Order: sequence, then C-alpha cells, then structure tokens
Amino acid sequence: MFLLFLSSLTQLLLMFVIMVGQQVIGKAADKRAAQTYLDAEAVLHACESLQAHLRAQDLAIRHVVEHMGQCRPSQPA
Repeated sequence: MFLLFLSSLTQLLLMFVIMVGQQVIGKAADKRAAQTYLDAEAVLHACESLQAHLRAQDLAIRHVVEHMGQCRPSQPA
C-alpha cells in the first residue's frame, strides 16, 4: 500500500513539473513566433520599397531610351 502511495505521489509531482515545463516552452515558442512575424513584416516592407525603386528605375530607363530614339540622326535612304 505504501508503494502505491509513493507511486501516486511521484506521478503527481512529475505531472506538475511537466505542466510547468510546457508553460515555459509555450512562452518561448510565442516569443519566437512574434519575432518571426516582425522579421517577415520587415522583409515585406523592404521588398515593397525595392519594388517601388525598380519601377521608378524602369520609368527613367524608358525615358532615356525614348529620348535616344528621338535624337538619332536620320539616315539617308
């Protein structure tokens, strides 16, 4: 009977330890998830600004090409 009591007591103590450990692990996972979200958000903003820069660059190149086409001397036929 005493061994059964010790076994039950051990199980209760270990269950408490497991529950506390799961809470600690859960909090750490939540912090990692929040940091991952912030990192992904920063990458998204960087990509958006890079895309805007590339659009402006494409427009400038288009203007240069159009200007070069207009400035080309006409060739005799």
